[in-house]
Amino acid sequence: MFEVKWDGVRGLAFVENGAIAFYTRNNNRCERQYPELQVLPHYVDAQQAILDGEIVALNAQGVSKFELIQPRIHTQDAGAIAKMAGKSPVHYYAFDLLYLDGYDLRNAPLAERKCLLERIIKPFPLLHVSGHLNGSGADLLEAARQNGLEGLIAKSAKSIYESRRSKTWLKLKVTAEQELVIGGYTPGERDTFGSLAVGFHEGGKLIYAGNVGTGFTEKILRELLTQMQTRIQDKMPFAPDKMIPKGTVWVRPDLVAQVKFAEWTSDRKLRAPVYLGLRADVPAADIGRETAVEGLLPSDKKEVVTTINGHSLKFTNLDKVYFPEHGYTKRDLLNYYDAVAPLLLPHLKDRPLSLKRYPNGIHGEFFFQKNTPENYPSWLRIETIDKIRYLVADDRASLLYLTNLGCIDQNPAMSRVGSLENPDFILIDLDPYECGYDKIVEAALLVKSKLDAMGLTGYPKTTGGDGLHIYVPLEPHYSFEQARGFAEVIARLVAAFAERPVRLREILETTHSRGYTLLLALLALPFCTPIPLPGLSTPFGIVIALIGFRLSLREKPWLPERLLNTELPTKFFPRFLTATQRIVRGMEFFLRPRWTWLLDTGVLHHAYGAMILVCGLLLLLPLPVPFTNTLPALTVVLLAAAMLERDGYFVIAGLVMFTVTVSFFGTMFLCGEAVVNVIHKWLTGTL
Repeated sequence: MFEVKWDGVRGLAFVENGAIAFYTRNNNRCERQYPELQVLPHYVDAQQAILDGEIVALNAQGVSKFELIQPRIHTQDAGAIAKMAGKSPVHYYAFDLLYLDGYDLRNAPLAERKCLLERIIKPFPLLHVSGHLNGSGADLLEAARQNGLEGLIAKSAKSIYESRRSKTWLKLKVTAEQELVIGGYTPGERDTFGSLAVGFHEGGKLIYAGNVGTGFTEKILRELLTQMQTRIQDKMPFAPDKMIPKGTVWVRPDLVAQVKFAEWTSDRKLRAPVYLGLRADVPAADIGRETAVEGLLPSDKKEVVTTINGHSLKFTNLDKVYFPEHGYTKRDLLNYYDAVAPLLLPHLKDRPLSLKRYPNGIHGEFFFQKNTPENYPSWLRIETIDKIRYLVADDRASLLYLTNLGCIDQNPAMSRVGSLENPDFILIDLDPYECGYDKIVEAALLVKSKLDAMGLTGYPKTTGGDGLHIYVPLEPHYSFEQARGFAEVIARLVAAFAERPVRLREILETTHSRGYTLLLALLALPFCTPIPLPGLSTPFGIVIALIGFRLSLREKPWLPERLLNTELPTKFFPRFLTATQRIVRGMEFFLRPRWTWLLDTGVLHHAYGAMILVCGLLLLLPLPVPFTNTLPALTVVLLAAAMLERDGYFVIAGLVMFTVTVSFFGTMFLCGEAVVNVIHKWLTGTL
């Protein structure tokens, strides 16, 4: 929902039993300044009501201008106020209803609050409902520009009322204008002062934004000087900045000025600022820098040539419609990527891109492009991988160059240059399979519960389609095969422990039918930091659990010898593995003639797989130190049997390892911690 952004004084109107009181954002009563509004309760169909709106003064064209109401803010003389009220009365534009005859409406959706507001307001020349406008944001903003309005307010129709800044209410300004804190003034040729030193709050500091030296009348200069002289202090209120003029007189930073300016410079300073007036209705502590709405590319040009990051870029066909349902053009997409570049680029950094180009918009034919042609600009970063020239977008210029080619979405690899064989996240892809989106949410919550149990954090993200992606950060240390195995473990755990397994399997069956390939995706933007498993330096326990699970299903584990090439959490693995191989080879020699009949039964195969599964799951638990230091060695004993699989004697090796493991566990539980410590020291060679 779009509304006009009124350029006046924000005012909460408290209506009760035929009387009205106005409060500013600074929580100051101000109805004395606007006596012509005292009759408004007669035109509000309610005994008690709280309205939110803007008190404005209109020019001859019916456009609100802050400089017209500014004299009313500071005037205290009742006679002068009455004279101004008669000559140019103010108007009250109500845009929200917070309370109505005993009902608190703040948690009701905005659309419903607006409907109630329209019902209770009766016709009166000075009281208006600020209705919402229909149309696309871009078209409405352009209409606001042509009609001389300050801008628009974009609001979510479902938003509740919040007494603070909210992402559900966004300012869309046409002109560069905002409130700034006065932190000092400089002497000048005038008898009063030369300019105001102004700034904005950010990160707990007052950031210097420049000096304002125009827009004053002689009367305003003297009134301002009088107020500032009572606030002079020795300490500079701004954060250190070399651009602050020498000789500036510091003042207590509690005065707020309304300033109009041409633009923000690259070093966040005002260009051509003009003073408009003081804002006594706004707390100085709330003043932050407002982001300008005007994008990189203006709306009145079909082609633009500009310099970005020192490179000349030409943007063409800017009026081409890319999203016909909403009317968004190529210009809108470029402006969007330019606005989000500071957030997006850290996640694209060092990632090879597979370009997906939409020459004719989102619904037109698209094509993929991996290899970068030789005629592309030489300043683009190219990484050759397997004889393919991949493009990497590390800066704003590269990102916008790709967007101009028709890359509506970005398709980065799961790993970065320098660690291409090691992904830095795992992606769980939940797609609907003959079910609604509520089942996707159910599955996502189940995945979260299992990740929480493992000490990991997942980050959900919509896909642009019907499903949901969950990103799990990884240190760039593990292979794609290991990451894929981990994703499979999570999927199986979720399916096994779900309260409604049938519904969940309907979702997970989609990925299962594709060989688990959808559990890992190439379209990803990880926006988190790696979180290691507590007490475990590798996902060794998870991989082991997966091997055991597959063995219990009489499936052959995939390349177990590769798993033993990973970094192991204790230093005595190699020694233990060598001893185990010798024992197993010897036992096979004696058992081979007598136990071949067991090969076809599968009983021991299941038992062997179950034992490995148990060991893997135990590795994930926060067990006492002696146990956690010894358990990995036992797991390697079991894995040794998998490595020795040959000529059908896998089951016999499993039987031997089963016996050894049961004996070892029994010794640990019966002998107590002291004996365990002795065994641990013997294993590590420190006895």
